Amino acid sequence: MRGLILAVQFLTRLPTPQLADFKPEWLAASARWFPAVGIIVGALLLAALRLGGLVDPWLAALLALLAWVMVTGGLHLDGLADLSDALGAAHRSRERFFEVLKDPHLGSFGVLSLILAVAAKLVLLMLAARHGG
Repeated sequence: MRGLILAVQFLTRLPTPQLADFKPEWLAASARWFPAVGIIVGALLLAALRLGGLVDPWLAALLALLAWVMVTGGLHLDGLADLSDALGAAHRSRERFFEVLKDPHLGSFGVLSLILAVAAKLVLLMLAARHGG
């Protein structure tokens, strides 16, 4: 059960029981629970999509998108923005790539990738809602 709790804590913002102690090797072992956490996240997003779909496919898409960001905390969006900035600024320089990757500030490549990723998800979720989710 500890592995599932750690996987939920690592991949989501969902409330979980707090563990008394923590050992770093437990997190690596919790990776086997990542697919189960994916199913939980997917079920929550499907519920939001279906609920909004009772009114309108665009509302369904918006609710699912908001739920997705709230449940995951946008962790993957942060990674996408960091990687996009590093790839855009690197210009074939390995050192520059890692320098930009470590920089906590958001650059234009990161902003553009976030806009495109969120817009694509919104449209795809709307299409999913329109076709029955």
